[in-house]
Amino acid sequence: MWPSSLNKFIHKLPDGNSRVMAIKIELENHTDLDIVDKILIENTCGNNLSTHVPVFCVLAAKIQSNNIKKSSNSGKKFKIEWDRADLNKYQGKLKETLQENQSPNLTSTELVGNLIYCLKKAEKFAIPSRIIKLNGPKLKVSAETKILLNISKQKHRIWDIGGRKRGLDDSFKQLKEAKYNARKMIRKERAMERENFFSQLEQKPSSKTFFQLIKRNLGNNKTSVTQVIRHEEKDITCPDEQREVLAKTENVLLQYSLPSIDELLIFLPTKIKWKQSVRHAINTFWSNKFRSLSKENQTLIRLCTDIINIGEIHPVWKTATEIPGDTKKAITKARILTGTYLLQATKAKFNIGSTDPICPLCKLEEENLLHFLTRCPSLEGVRRTFYAPLKQAVINKIGIDQWKTNFQNRETLSQLIVDCRKLAGSILPNDNNFLNMVETISRNLCDKLHQQRLSQINALS
Repeated sequence: MWPSSLNKFIHKLPDGNSRVMAIKIELENHTDLDIVDKILIENTCGNNLSTHVPVFCVLAAKIQSNNIKKSSNSGKKFKIEWDRADLNKYQGKLKETLQENQSPNLTSTELVGNLIYCLKKAEKFAIPSRIIKLNGPKLKVSAETKILLNISKQKHRIWDIGGRKRGLDDSFKQLKEAKYNARKMIRKERAMERENFFSQLEQKPSSKTFFQLIKRNLGNNKTSVTQVIRHEEKDITCPDEQREVLAKTENVLLQYSLPSIDELLIFLPTKIKWKQSVRHAINTFWSNKFRSLSKENQTLIRLCTDIINIGEIHPVWKTATEIPGDTKKAITKARILTGTYLLQATKAKFNIGSTDPICPLCKLEEENLLHFLTRCPSLEGVRRTFYAPLKQAVINKIGIDQWKTNFQNRETLSQLIVDCRKLAGSILPNDNNFLNMVETISRNLCDKLHQQRLSQINALS
């Protein structure tokens, strides 16, 4: 049955029969535009015993096809993050959309549809969402692997219903075992697939195989773009937030002298090597920063910073035993070492209670660290007890002449008591056992001086 817009044209053939030779199609509203440009009749009377004659038509116009573009979000699933919603933005956008779509002549069904449209538009504008499922090729696995994957899903569901307990929980152990078995089988099948592909490429090379290899190496730019960035236990989907996160990451890499993101994309190290590089870079950065800051701090001028590394214990704690008395001695020595041991000069410097900087024991001069360790006559009895073994240990190592040359200066002597490792390599030998022995004697000396000073101050008060 012909549509009304089509006109049939009848043509008389040479044998006298009338047949439909061709159909000239004219558009209903555009009669001046003919789709058929030429009509070719093939004369086959001599060899054609049929009553049908071949007719060829050449079209003059092309009908434009409607290319329906597939949405980029098709096949994706999103989860709306209500806890991150901006209520002010949501309410403002909803009011604005409702005002734009107001119309008095709407049915109840159209009003409901209009309201749903406005709600969806406001939600898309003010409430972030994250992708929970990406579109892409389906995982092609064997029947055995499908069974293992289904078992893994069932175990995950049981673990989820049970409260997602970890550690020694039976459901968690079963889930880990099921996931391990499924992944093991998937890796095995992928390895076999690669092996078969490469063997086919070597033994039976073809254009199709090479094109598969090229496509496999190049990938698809549309699907290879990172759409979600995991940062601080959050999924970042907003492009502006992603750029901000990448900029911060680039600054951190630059701060610790690590390879940039572009360099890591070209050459990606293994997980173990990357952890080692990061740990070494962080330790080096903070060790150098600590050394540079300690040189500017007057309270740390007697601390040997060359031996201090991030993650290592200072010898003042290494040489102390686990006996509580040794721990208390190490605390006193550490306070003297870091300049936090409060003497009268320190209190007067910071105006703590209008303190007089003069030594409260001898009343002779300002009580600073040099006076406390080497000069105060009220503490001379304690000092002599530990001074003799300390002197003898150093003389046995460097000789009496070196002792007289270097340790007649009270500044050098106080440095020997506070941190002898700062003199190692210049005055003292770099012998670890010897330096530990000096550290032990000086720790006992500092603790006894501290105890004697406190007892005399309490007696005076």
